[in-house]
Parts: sequence; structure tokens; C-alpha cells
Amino acid sequence: MSKTHFTIKSSFVVYFALLAVFALLTYSTLNHLTRTIAQLQQAEASRYQVSHLINEFQALTEAMAYNAVAFVSSEQPEFKEDFESSQAQFLAPAQQSASLLAQIHSAPLNATEHDWFANAYQLALELSSAQKEAISTAAGEFEEADGQIRIALPNQLMAQALLFNQAHQQSGNDLGALLQNIDLSQSQRLQEEITQTTADSVKAYWMAMISLGVMVLGSGVGLWRLYGSIRTPLAQGVQQAEQLAQGNLHARIEHNRRDELGLLLDSLNGIGTGLQSTMKAVQERSEDIFVASQELTQSNSNLRRYSEEQHQHLQHTQQYCSNLAMSILNESQNIQQANRLSQETATLTREGSASAQHMAQAMQAIQKSTKQISSITELIQNISFQTNILALNAAVEAARAGSEGRGFAVVAAEVRQLALRSAQASQDIEQLITTNLEQVRLGSLSAEKTNEMTQHIETAMAKVRHIMEHVTTAFQDQKEQVEDMELAVTTLSTITEQKLHVMDSAVTYTESQLQQVQGLNHIVSLFDFADTKTSPHKTLPLAS
Repeated sequence: MSKTHFTIKSSFVVYFALLAVFALLTYSTLNHLTRTIAQLQQAEASRYQVSHLINEFQALTEAMAYNAVAFVSSEQPEFKEDFESSQAQFLAPAQQSASLLAQIHSAPLNATEHDWFANAYQLALELSSAQKEAISTAAGEFEEADGQIRIALPNQLMAQALLFNQAHQQSGNDLGALLQNIDLSQSQRLQEEITQTTADSVKAYWMAMISLGVMVLGSGVGLWRLYGSIRTPLAQGVQQAEQLAQGNLHARIEHNRRDELGLLLDSLNGIGTGLQSTMKAVQERSEDIFVASQELTQSNSNLRRYSEEQHQHLQHTQQYCSNLAMSILNESQNIQQANRLSQETATLTREGSASAQHMAQAMQAIQKSTKQISSITELIQNISFQTNILALNAAVEAARAGSEGRGFAVVAAEVRQLALRSAQASQDIEQLITTNLEQVRLGSLSAEKTNEMTQHIETAMAKVRHIMEHVTTAFQDQKEQVEDMELAVTTLSTITEQKLHVMDSAVTYTESQLQQVQGLNHIVSLFDFADTKTSPHKTLPLAS
């Protein structure tokens, strides 16, 4: 017999804690995968930077070689200028961030690659010096140590010999080999990093898949265990409810749970105990109800006797009511005339109401027109404001344009359009004011008509008051008869009071009749609420 110490809430907390652990593990693997991808991107960026540097290096050296050969062959001065420009760019100091030397120093190279680049740069310097010497020989201009230019005879053959000798060609080939070695080294490094990154990515991928699988499997197992821990007590609760519905009030559930479901099972046991006590009390009260039913029979007999006395007094009341009816008949003609006048008064009142309604509608129309006037006024104010702004802009444009004044013409056209809109809005305001005056006139006529109707109503009401005075005098004669009737009704009230006391007792005992008591006893007999001390009760299986 196992005991459940975890509540449902704590079980859910543990379950979600495990989910959080698995989620963190998955997140770490995905983060690792992201880092490997970032490393791969960094390697590709480094490879691109070095390749761009090699291409720029080759472009400068090839440009210097081409311009040197072109000048020696054609002696065109533009080739010499291009050579000097490329050489100045190649020899720019490392302090300049965009110089070739600065790019070489900041490039992502290893020690060997740095040495190769240093050798390549030295070879390029030697080639550049030889090319410069060849250009000076072909041009007949030599730069001395002090910066002075010495003029000599141009020697094109000597210049060509300097450019096309075997040593110069070998230096060019060595330079190309060094740059090719750097490029191959960079390609190998990139391939190694790609291989390593791919392996790390595959590893991270499988770690993520394993984490997800463990999380799914653990979630399934946890949910199944949670379902199992809830299913058994729920089945016991359903069985307990079925036993109670069948009338077995002493059925109980034995369990050792201390969680919410254990409290639910305890509550079901408490329901059985409460129902057992209640049904016992119902059985005892049914006997008392049977005695009350007998007393109800006697009370009904007394009620009949009081009802006969009430009938006699009601006959006297009927005679008084007949005399009162005759008096009321004599006054019916005056009441009819008063009714006709009241109808006329109602008609005049309706007409007055209609006039008042027309006047209200006219006033509403005035209010609506006033709102429209307000809107148009606001429009005029906005137009005026815009007109001032445009006028100011026109002045500024005129000041800037001087004699030409092109901008002023455009602004002036806009000012003219706003002026036209202001004039149209003014006409609308004038028309609305005219309409409002007409509506006010109509409202005044309606008010005068309403005043006349009110005077007619007052005259008719005076006639009604005169007739009602006669009615009051006639009904004064009926007062004495009503007093006699009041005495009879008082006597009737006293008897009715006595009857009400008896009827109260009858209502109290009528809640359960003798036949209902027999049916109640039959229903109570369907329940099994034997005392646990004298009768063994049925026990449901234990909750795990």
C-alpha cells in the first residue's frame, strides 16, 4: 500500500521543472550550433578579406609592370604618370588605414603567410625599382639623391633590357608563386575550419535531437504517471457517487492520499455521512407530519363554520352595494359629459403638443445651422491662416528671386485660390444666417399657436372643474351609505381575521398531507442507512 505525498500542484511543478531543464539543454545545443555557424561565417569573411588583399596586390604590381613596359615601348607620358600613381599607392605608408601595408598588417594571416607577404612585398619593391629605372633610362631623366633631376640621352634598348632580363622575369615569377602560396594556404585553412565546423554542427544537431527526444519521452512518461495517479481516485469517486445514487449511504472509501484528490474522496465520504444523518431525520419527521395531518382535518372543520358566518355578512354588504350602485347611476350622466370635455381637452392638448413639436424641430434646425456656421467660420479661419503663411512664403520667394520672381507667381496663385474659398465660405455663412432667420420666424408662429391652444385648454378645464363640483356633492350623499358598508366590512374583517388564523394553521399542516407522508416513507425505505455499529457497511477499494 503506497502513500501519495505529492499534491497535484507539486506534481505539475516537478513536471514543468523537468521540461525547463530539457528546454535549457536544447537551448544550449542550439546556441552551440549557432556559434559554429558564426565561426564558419567568420572564416569565410577572413578568406574573402585575404583574397581581396591578394587581388589588390596583384592588380597594383601588374599595373606597374604594364605601365613600365608600355612607356618603354611607346614613350607615351600618360603611361609614366599611371606608373607613378600605382607606385605611390603601392608605397603608401602603413599609417594610412587604406594603404596596402596597413591592409597586410591587419589581415587575418598566420606567421608563415605573413612571411610570404613580407617577401612578396620586398620582391614587388625590387621589381618596382627596376621598372622605375627602366622608365628613367627610356625617358633620359634620372633622379639624384638630393632630389634633382639629371638629364641624359634616352636609351630604349637599355630600358627594355632592364625589364626583360631573366632576373627580372624570375622575380616576377617568384612574386606570383608567393601570392599563390598565400592563396592556397588560406584555402586550406578555410577548408579545415569548414570541416571542423561541419563536424561541430552535426554534433550539435544530434545533441539537439537527443534532447528533444528525451524531452518528448520524459513528457510522455510524466503525463502517463500523472494520468495514472488521477485516474484511480476519480474512478473510486465515480463508484462512490453511484453507490450513493443507489441508496447505499454507508458506503465509504478507504485511502491514504494527502493530496487534492484525497480531499475529494474525504468529501465524498462526508457526503455519505451527511446524507445518512439527513435521511434518519427525515424518517423521524415523517411520523410528526402524520400527526399534523390529523390536526389539519380538525382545522378545516373550523374553517367551514367561520365561512358560513362570513356568508351572512356578505349578504348585508350586497344590499348596501345595490343602494350605492343606484346613486352612482344618477351621477353617470355628469361623468359622461365630463368625459366628453376631457376628450376635447385631450384633442386640444395633442394639437398643442404637435405645435410644440414643430417649434422644437425649428429650434433644432436653428441649432444645426448654427453648428454649420461654426464649422464654416473655422474653415475661414484656417484659410486665413494659410493665406498669411502663403503670403509670407511669397515675400520670401520674391526676396530670393530678385527680379525674376518665379516662386512669387506660384505662391500668388495659391493665395488667389484661398481667397476664392474664403469668399465662397462667406456666401455659405450668409445663406445659413438667412435660413436661421426663417426658422426663428416659424418658431415664433408655432409658439403663438401653442399659446392659443393653451387658452382653449384652460377654458375647457374650467368647465370640467364646475362639473366635478357637482360630482363631489353627489358623492357626499354616498358617504353615509359607504359608512354603513364599512361597518359591515369591519365585521367581515373580524371574522376573516379569525379565519386567517385557522388558515395559517392549515397552511402549516398542508405542507405534507397524509398521502405524501406515505409516499415519503416509501422513498426513505429505498435508502440503506443502517448504523455502522450494528450493520456492516460496504467498503470501496483503497486508493493508491
